Amino acid sequence: MKQFNFILFLFLFFCSSSVLNATNWQKKENPFPGHGRENAVTFVIDNVAYVGGGYYYSSGNFYLNDFWKYNPSDDSWTE
Repeated sequence: MKQFNFILFLFLFFCSSSVLNATNWQKKENPFPGHGRENAVTFVIDNVAYVGGGYYYSSGNFYLNDFWKYNPSDDSWTE
């Protein structure tokens, strides 16, 4: 049991320290132009991010069928 606790401690220690040391985040100037949404589909291909679908809530669910492409090289969104 002591060995299991020690391994668990090491796992949690290294996971938390790697998350805390993630300093490569960069704030972009061009915010997402579409609706804020829940349950959207997101994926990345060749360093270009895609987001679409989902829904937003405003006194009822409004389902979205738009899709957006984000290109980080020029900080641009395209519907």
